[in-house]
Amino acid sequence: MTFSFSEVSDYPKESIDCYASRLGAHGGAFLPYGLSGKVYSIAADGERAGFVFVDGGELVGFFMDPKYHRYAESVFDLALNELEIKRARVLTSDSPLIALCCTRWKTTRPKALCYEYVGSDSEPETVMHCAKESDRSEIEAFGYLSPAALDADMAAHSIYAFRENGRISAFGTVEWGEQSGFVGVAVREDRRHCGIGRSILARLGKMLADYSKVALAVCGARDAAFEKTLEAAGYVCFDKVLDIEF
Repeated sequence: MTFSFSEVSDYPKESIDCYASRLGAHGGAFLPYGLSGKVYSIAADGERAGFVFVDGGELVGFFMDPKYHRYAESVFDLALNELEIKRARVLTSDSPLIALCCTRWKTTRPKALCYEYVGSDSEPETVMHCAKESDRSEIEAFGYLSPAALDADMAAHSIYAFRENGRISAFGTVEWGEQSGFVGVAVREDRRHCGIGRSILARLGKMLADYSKVALAVCGARDAAFEKTLEAAGYVCFDKVLDIEF
């Protein structure tokens, strides 16, 4: 059987969702968010057999139709060579992809930690409002969001501001998905280490739960401060992202 790769501009999303759902609720929620870069269709004697996602020489997704699973090892090796893949970004919960990588990697290290909001017994109550256009200059001054990201978040009404004495002390962000929302927080420098970030993250978690969505967050593997804040806000680490070099 002959396999080949061709770049495509679109792909049947239901195929990816079906694969991701087999990773469990947590992995299924996180994986589609992490897909990026170019998409290559895998063809088996002319029939579509799967997809490969490559972002700047880094593998971020590899999917084979179940009826072609027995060829996964061969196709994976072929993809590494033909698509000039040097690295991979892999969830520890994605055992099929871990299995494909484990005999080929030279180095591996944790890149990020994935957190899910579960709530806690002692969460502070925080009053926030959806950011308005008049808040833009204050939010921009934080330097947390790029101009493009700020425009997109303002248009999507996904920035929630927290005010003290008339000024924005901090704000939270939510990237809304069908079943989940990814949250983030920025606190003004002179108001850090006061529990504001923890309070906002907890409030965003409650808000998403009210919409029957899972609140998720990603923390750098070496960002101990944010990791501590997330855990204090009622989030638990459920997965790790590995950075693999072949």
